[in-house]
Amino acid sequence: MMRPTEAFDFVWDNAITVRIPKQSDNEEIAKLFYESFSGGIDREYFTKQNEQECTYEYYLGEVNAYFNDCTENILLDASTLVYDKIEKKVNWCLSCITF
Repeated sequence: MMRPTEAFDFVWDNAITVRIPKQSDNEEIAKLFYESFSGGIDREYFTKQNEQECTYEYYLGEVNAYFNDCTENILLDASTLVYDKIEKKVNWCLSCITF
C-alpha cells in the first residue's frame, strides 16, 4: 500500500475489536508475522540474503523496532489492529515511513 486512501465509517459486530496497535501488542503481532511468513518464498529469500533464520525472536525485534521508530501520531493513527474475540485471532496493518 502506498498510502491510506480514505477513512471508512464502518460498524463492526461485537465479536471484533478494532483499534490502534500498542507496544504491548508486540508479542501477538510478532507471533502473527512468524506464523504468516513461515515456509513462504519471502522467508526463504530473506534467510538466504541474510544468512539467518527468521525466528519468532527476529520478528519480535522487528516489531519492537517499529514501535521505537514509528512514534509519529500520524503513523500510529493510520495503523490498525483487528482482533476476533471468538476465533482469538489478530490481524494488523502497521504504517511506517521508509526511505
